[in-house]
Amino acid sequence: MEKFKKALRWFSPPGWVTLLLTAASAAGLVWVFRRGMEEHPVAYAVYMVAFYTLCAVCVKVPAAVRGGKGLVLSNPHAHRYFTDRPFKAKVKLYSSTALNMAYGIFKLVIGIVYHSVWFVSVAVYYMLLSLLRLLLVSADRRSGTLSPEEDLPRQWRSYRACGWLMLLLNGAITGMVIQMVWQNRGYSYPGYVIYVSAAYTFYRLTMAIVRAVKSRRETSPVYAAAGVMDLCAALMSIFALQTAMFSSFGAEMTAEGRFLMNILTGGGVSALVVCAAVWMIVRSNKALKACKL
Repeated sequence: MEKFKKALRWFSPPGWVTLLLTAASAAGLVWVFRRGMEEHPVAYAVYMVAFYTLCAVCVKVPAAVRGGKGLVLSNPHAHRYFTDRPFKAKVKLYSSTALNMAYGIFKLVIGIVYHSVWFVSVAVYYMLLSLLRLLLVSADRRSGTLSPEEDLPRQWRSYRACGWLMLLLNGAITGMVIQMVWQNRGYSYPGYVIYVSAAYTFYRLTMAIVRAVKSRRETSPVYAAAGVMDLCAALMSIFALQTAMFSSFGAEMTAEGRFLMNILTGGGVSALVVCAAVWMIVRSNKALKACKL
């Protein structure tokens, strides 16, 4: 361990030196690649400096993360957000509800202005999702006014209502899938935006899966239902991203291949939403029976 620490010192220059090396490495790599000098002896020197700089940056990352975390947690509101689980869940629930409502209204306006049935369908989907979240917000706001014996069954009933409404939401998803498959409708982004959209969509899906897994340990049915809502929204975003990818990069793809992929992905998303809705209904019924015992 001591030898390892001594070796790390070679990759721990002062901060200002690391910044200078980063700038020099970036400029050197741009110069090498712009001039087509990848095999020139000078290029190998640039590669060595760039490799050393990368190692130095990686060594400093943990300390930078700890410093940034300490700076963030020094704020009382941020400290409460990261340490108080119920408060964090409440903030996520309220913020995601507001974002879904705003996004649904935006899509509805765009659909009306451009006479796009596709955008109106997307708006209906997000409007229904917002209604589900408003139900959860209402349940959360009433939690502080009831005793735990009264509040828990009421939250489970809200959880069950979300399950039934998700079946209705699946109708909107099915309508969107039919439009995409039979009418070849979908998103269309400029080339550079598609990469940002893809990165955000996969990030959103990853976080939604993590939250859905954690929601199984969530004591509040309201916040657990919010995790399932996030996962359903992320799955629909994956399907929409697929159509955008076809529009941007699917010129050589056959119509039959696109048709099959849309059916498989759209049907998979629809089936997963149905399974999640049924699971919520069954789980809430069992919990309500346990509350009556």
